[in-house]
Amino acid sequence: MSKQTLYKHFRDLEELGVVVVSRRIGRAVLYKLNREHPLVKMLKKMIHETSLMIAEQKAKKQAIPVSEK
Repeated sequence: MSKQTLYKHFRDLEELGVVVVSRRIGRAVLYKLNREHPLVKMLKKMIHETSLMIAEQKAKKQAIPVSEK
């Protein structure tokens, strides 16, 4: 995603409460992800589930088949 695209939509994320102001340093405003927002919680859950699926797939690929004699 380009910076311009992020800047274009960042205000929407702020208005929705997905990101919140964490502090101000001079004229700079620093933001953080609002971990209590329902959309952020859903995204976190999706990332966790995807990571588990990838780990399971990699574990299956690394499993050494046992040959029967």
